[in-house]
Amino acid sequence: MFLSWFLIVGVVCSVLLLLGHILSKKSNQLGEEKLSPFECGFNPREGGRVSFSFHFFLVALIFIVFDVELLLLYPYVLVFKGGGGCALWEIILLVSFVVFLSLGYFWEWSVKMLNWKW
Repeated sequence: MFLSWFLIVGVVCSVLLLLGHILSKKSNQLGEEKLSPFECGFNPREGGRVSFSFHFFLVALIFIVFDVELLLLYPYVLVFKGGGGCALWEIILLVSFVVFLSLGYFWEWSVKMLNWKW
């Protein structure tokens, strides 16, 4: 039964992909108008690509990493709040995780990655 459904879904997907490929009109000639950046009908002030601040990228990446690490602490907070007992190894794991998180934060602070002005 599963094999027949798998086969039917595979055939339908293949037919739809083939049909889409046949019916689509591809233009190999990209004109200058299609390659130019569009800015609400006005001529753009700058080029299409604006340089991106690498320091902003680093700060955003650090924020995401620490945000995910703090999100991993949420289940432990629920266990402690619910009054459920925790084993000694769970407490050691939690403390070591927080220490590791703090060491990473202080290292980034010491190499001045968190300073906006270099």
